[in-house]
Amino acid sequence: MAWTFLGLPQRSLLGLASLPFLWLFPDSRFLAPLLPPILTVECVRNAGGLGLVRQTAPLGFAVALCVAAKSVTSSLPPPWDGFQPSSAIVTILLLMETGITLERLLIKATQRIAGTCIGGMLAVASALILDQASHDRAVVASLFFAVFTSCAALQKNHSPVSYLFTVVSLTYSLVFYGFVNNGWPFLAGRLVSVFVGEVLSVLSSLGFDLVCRDTRASMSVCHILDTSKQIIDKTFLTLDVVFMRNQIQAAKESAQPLRVLGRRRTVSAAMGDFIGFGVETNVAKLKQLMHSDQLESYLALLESTEAALQTRCRACWSDMQTMGPIIHTLGVRGLLVEPPDYSVLPQRVHRIFVQSCAMAHSAPVEPECWRSAEVQLERVRAALNSVKGPLEIIFDHFPTFRSVSSVEKVELLRALQELSSALLQAQQALGLVWEVWKDWSDLIQPGQATRKGSLRRPAAFCHGFDLILVELAGLIHFYIPLFEIPEKECQEVVKTLADIEHSPASMLAGAH
Repeated sequence: MAWTFLGLPQRSLLGLASLPFLWLFPDSRFLAPLLPPILTVECVRNAGGLGLVRQTAPLGFAVALCVAAKSVTSSLPPPWDGFQPSSAIVTILLLMETGITLERLLIKATQRIAGTCIGGMLAVASALILDQASHDRAVVASLFFAVFTSCAALQKNHSPVSYLFTVVSLTYSLVFYGFVNNGWPFLAGRLVSVFVGEVLSVLSSLGFDLVCRDTRASMSVCHILDTSKQIIDKTFLTLDVVFMRNQIQAAKESAQPLRVLGRRRTVSAAMGDFIGFGVETNVAKLKQLMHSDQLESYLALLESTEAALQTRCRACWSDMQTMGPIIHTLGVRGLLVEPPDYSVLPQRVHRIFVQSCAMAHSAPVEPECWRSAEVQLERVRAALNSVKGPLEIIFDHFPTFRSVSSVEKVELLRALQELSSALLQAQQALGLVWEVWKDWSDLIQPGQATRKGSLRRPAAFCHGFDLILVELAGLIHFYIPLFEIPEKECQEVVKTLADIEHSPASMLAGAH
């Protein structure tokens, strides 16, 4: 059986242990430089899979190239002989964020080199002024105050290019004293170092895109689609909270209904881990958990994660608006076709998530009322789970820079049919739930704990869930034309989605 230590797999630990022995044998020393990168990649892959390796390896590769470049530039004429690996590495670290898009990388690189040039010129001008002032330290302090205060004000008033003024401040402070002590060679070496760092950052990012054959995965439009898909996943997880909270609240002393749900796998793995779901589920402890701050903290974590995803979507769209025309005009990386307009996609999925959060924070339905429609509610959940698979396929095939292939159209049409059918089944099952609850309300005796006709919470549940179904149908209906599926083939799908969107609101009439 393989063992691990501090999260490292057995192979990695054995490799690390063998590293000193490679240096004991002269014939094997040429292998030693290859061992640390190989072991590092193996450890990263073991910790987060190939996806984590794909996101982090370009940074390490760019830094390694930067270090190796010093041995080449040292033999070149000025200003290349003034190349400083430390400055280039700082540039790479500031530019190459994990999961950064191509547009964001180009924008930051442009601001970085512009800020370096501006900061360098300001530093030279300040050094010349200092020479005229006989190196008075009071003059130095006043110049630094003026430059840094101005940059801070510009950052505040021009947030889209705030990074530019941050670089100006950093460059000014570093170049000023370097120029005073070493003169023009230091300034030239600084500019060369920044330029080399930026070039290596872009080349490393594009190189890994080409090697991994996902040249468009680093584009902002792909990140918008992936982030929107993650928001949808958070929505389904929040709906799990809604159902489980009501199910646990309505459960009697016997945990049999909860065990049945667990065997049918209608509870997501994340929700099952949160509530400690299992065959020996203790209903009393689960009810206590549903009323504790732990549930509210869990929902707050989902909401904060979704807010961060929304911020990322807005940033990606802003970057597309800035760099899109330039990339399209220059034909960078062969992008000769503009991507579709996905500016409203994050907003639409956000509305669905917000509605699910509102239901999660609402008071649960009365236990007797929930139990009266338990069978119909299980059908709603089953239909909702049937939505996840087709919806994932649709998001994976949203077009970016090329048309949808004929093979993809067949798969998409099948997914659209399954999705529309599942949404319709969920809405119909929800209608049956409402009918059962209305009958339950009519049968309640005046002396019982629940007042006759008290359907406000059940009505809010049905109305909120119906809104989510309508929003999902509207979202897919809006983007169907992008798939370029023949109208005759998807006519039934479009009709079903339209029926879901325009379902009669009289279902909840008289709820109050």
